[in-house]
Amino acid sequence: MSFITRHRKSLSVLSLIVCGITLIAFQPYELTNAGSAVPVSTFANYESAHVHPLDMTPDGTKLLAVNTANNTLEVFTLGGTMMLNTVSIPVGLDPVTVRVRNNTEAWVVDQVSDEISIVNLATNTVIRSLTTENEPADVVFAGATQKAFVSCAERESIQVFDLGNLGNAPTEVLLKGEQPRALAVSPDGSTVYCAFFESGNQTTVISGNAFMAAGICSVQGGCTIIPNDVTKPAGPYSGVVPVPNSGTGFNPPMNPNNPASNASNSLIVRKNGAGQWMDDNNHNWTNIVTGGAGVRQAGWDMPDRDVAVLNANSLALSYQAHVGNILMAMSVKASGEVTVVGTDATNEIRFEPNLNGKFLRVNLTRFTSVGGSNTITDLNPHINYANSTLPLAQRNLSIGDPRGIAWKSSGTKAYITGMGSNNVITVNGSGARTGQFEVGDGPTGIVLDETRNRAYVLNKFEGTISTVDITTDKEVARANFFDPTPQVIKAGRKHLYNTHLGSGNGHIACASCH
Repeated sequence: MSFITRHRKSLSVLSLIVCGITLIAFQPYELTNAGSAVPVSTFANYESAHVHPLDMTPDGTKLLAVNTANNTLEVFTLGGTMMLNTVSIPVGLDPVTVRVRNNTEAWVVDQVSDEISIVNLATNTVIRSLTTENEPADVVFAGATQKAFVSCAERESIQVFDLGNLGNAPTEVLLKGEQPRALAVSPDGSTVYCAFFESGNQTTVISGNAFMAAGICSVQGGCTIIPNDVTKPAGPYSGVVPVPNSGTGFNPPMNPNNPASNASNSLIVRKNGAGQWMDDNNHNWTNIVTGGAGVRQAGWDMPDRDVAVLNANSLALSYQAHVGNILMAMSVKASGEVTVVGTDATNEIRFEPNLNGKFLRVNLTRFTSVGGSNTITDLNPHINYANSTLPLAQRNLSIGDPRGIAWKSSGTKAYITGMGSNNVITVNGSGARTGQFEVGDGPTGIVLDETRNRAYVLNKFEGTISTVDITTDKEVARANFFDPTPQVIKAGRKHLYNTHLGSGNGHIACASCH
């Protein structure tokens, strides 16, 4: 792993440690978490994000959970009166995904150590480690001759391992997208879907920086000059800056006593359905962006690639567009419909008062064919985005930072975890919300056990697993596992992630854009 990657990951550590030391309140039936005794000075926290952290063996006897902080795989036995944590298996550094291949084998994706730990569930040992490219995130099994597909987020690729000969070097498919993480497989096993965590949303920046127009020069003598496209007469405002955002004026109004400024007048524009690049004042910048009147050459475009679609047999690659901006989790129904949860930012809208408490939406996107249309549903229909705040009772209905989705086998109901809102919501087959309930702190992974009418939810920030009765949609039990995370980090997380505390509408937190 490169120094750059280590440095980037360690930034999260600093931001959390300085956040505060208020203790997390646990419900009465929970055990005290042992992590409070670990000194901060001896604990390395990379804050690696869960991708698919919970899975169940096909026979329903074992539930597997990654313990990211402890670098272990936790094995729980199911079927008795209570869930039993029977063994903790050491794996690589920062496991973020576990996928069961069969009743006796599981693959664990270790993001920081860049490897896959293959676990024998009969002997409870790691029997093989596979080196991957940088920042592996997820793994699935697919193909007529079954292969393992591993998404590598920093490398921006999918590695394909031959299960019949793991000694062979994997085939690599390079992707055109940022941070490929969550994977899913079509019901027939012939297609692998990969969601880009940091995807585009048909927006781009028009340069308006005076210092860039003058040139940026390095100590080695090289200079970069980026023309100031906002001030060009060919633009819709004939080069006038600052650019109005409300007719010929500004909302909120500018203070007439403000001094003249040479600060940035850069502008974000969004491409509409007609292919025109429009600002938030409904003015058309297409000739500047793609017509050749600006710094970009004529015909320039920014493709919106959100989900990579890979043929598991031929490795032919295509993309699904317009799915969302930050794509967090994905699941495929038995019907073949692909469902993705994540957020979509309104980043073309200017000025903080217009964005306060409402700069993104939490969405569920569904599509059935590559290149076909998407159906997008706002998972917070109770929010009126004309307002920046809601009463507390309504704010607590919001889901924020969705990290897991699981459909019932019938495809008529799904459960979606809100890591930032500490809840799980339910939706019907069309994506409309039907209910919600609270679980532990930082829910990420979710598995449905329909035979027992149960769901299991991994609460990352708390080091617990909630058992939910899916006939009543209520939490009925919560089991602990050892989490060495120091209490100061646990207490600080709410200031970064908690959407109910962090925003007026309950669906946004600092982590939504940092």
